[in-house]
Amino acid sequence: MDLEKMKLGWDALNERLERNEVVNQKIIKEMISAKTKSAYSHVYRNVKNGLWAIIFNGGVILPIVYMQGAIKVTSFAFLESVLLVGFLYQIYMMYVLSNFNLETKRVDEIMHFVLTYKKLYLYNLKYGIALVLFTIGLFFVLQNTFGVYSLVAVVIFLIISMIIGYIQNRSHRQQIKELEFGLEELREFEQWES
Repeated sequence: MDLEKMKLGWDALNERLERNEVVNQKIIKEMISAKTKSAYSHVYRNVKNGLWAIIFNGGVILPIVYMQGAIKVTSFAFLESVLLVGFLYQIYMMYVLSNFNLETKRVDEIMHFVLTYKKLYLYNLKYGIALVLFTIGLFFVLQNTFGVYSLVAVVIFLIISMIIGYIQNRSHRQQIKELEFGLEELREFEQWES
């Protein structure tokens, strides 16, 4: 009888341990999901802030500067065209990121969209900086202004932009790494569960 009681006790203990393990796995998965969603939110917010900056500059700042007569029509049209390209690019990046949904998509699908976004982001860094430099140069050609003061203003603008860009880029890349790391851990959970 004692042997049977011990066996029942061990079986009950074993069952409780298995339930605790399942509960612990769910808790860990939820924690990783929350951290991954947080990293995604940061990345998405950065892209959305970039979009708002383009809208604000193209829809408010440039028209005001143009209406005050500070820039020529050709310069205004050129800058608005460049901002339109940036606007469309930001919209596309937001579209790619909008496919992030841990509840409805498999992790592999989401990872595909994150990798696509990462490529877009790297293209943006590489070609976006070149486009900005080209835009500044062509702007001065269109405006016909090549003075010491305008050169100093451009240099100050570029230095400030580079510092802000470096800080933003570092933070953004860290968030992308956290997002990828979380998705990789969630992929392991998916494989473990199946």
